[in-house]
Amino acid sequence: LRERGSRLYVVTGDPVEELPKLWTEFGITHMTHEADETLEPYAVQRDANVKDAAKKAGVSVIDFASETLRPLGNREGGYVANVGGFAKNIPTTMSTFQKLLSKIDKGNIPLPLDSPTRENFPKQAVNKSLDMKYRPLEHPCDIPWPRGYSRSEIGPVWDRKAANKKTSPIVKGGESLALAQLHKTVTARPDWSASFEKPKTSCTEVASPSTTVLSPYLTIGCISPRTAWHAVSDATAKASSKTSRSKPPVSLHGQLLWRDFNNLIAHSANAQAPGSWGQMRNNVYCRDIPWSTDPEL
Repeated sequence: LRERGSRLYVVTGDPVEELPKLWTEFGITHMTHEADETLEPYAVQRDANVKDAAKKAGVSVIDFASETLRPLGNREGGYVANVGGFAKNIPTTMSTFQKLLSKIDKGNIPLPLDSPTRENFPKQAVNKSLDMKYRPLEHPCDIPWPRGYSRSEIGPVWDRKAANKKTSPIVKGGESLALAQLHKTVTARPDWSASFEKPKTSCTEVASPSTTVLSPYLTIGCISPRTAWHAVSDATAKASSKTSRSKPPVSLHGQLLWRDFNNLIAHSANAQAPGSWGQMRNNVYCRDIPWSTDPEL
């Protein structure tokens, strides 16, 4: 962003309280953000409150659904939009999900958008005071406490002293590192990428991982799933003709499909019973088992 004449500013706190301050400080008229299509209750309420605040401040808000290969909900090109517009109609098996995907634009996954250039950003004076004011967090204990939960609900938490001794990040974030990882594990290994099969991997191996290790980057948006999808396509096309091509759901493309499918199930579960995803009770995709309880266990 700096190379393109912009900046990344990091602000912590309640978005409903902090964003109006920023709109005033920077003279904001338009704001874009990633839509949370899994419909988690906290995110739904947060986004609604932000939109209300933006309306009062005269700020136009536009959200984009780019966390998955295709939008989950009732949007153009979305999964729900192609099953009648009702979340309860989504496919519940991978095979039927693949059939649905194949019907949307013949199964083609749109290309990722080009990165913005310096010409896309308005010219602005460098403000070093803002660079120092809105810096990224420098320690794990600086991360804001999850809103809506008490410490007793979360469980044991490290203090700063303990964290200094125990934290050793396996993966460091950022788009540059994500793209480098994509090139290292996919683009530079066409035969491996073309023949990849998920059951033949070790998900717990850290020193010498047998997967791409792209999940952390995909999870927090450092890299687009469409970028990963087309990188796999390009690598597979360059693989030797003697290399056996794996197919979804076990191939690398299949892993991205599983990701979309899981998010779609979460979207549907929460659409039918808000907050039910991630738990058994009221979750339409879970069998309600009357588990016994023993306080001594």
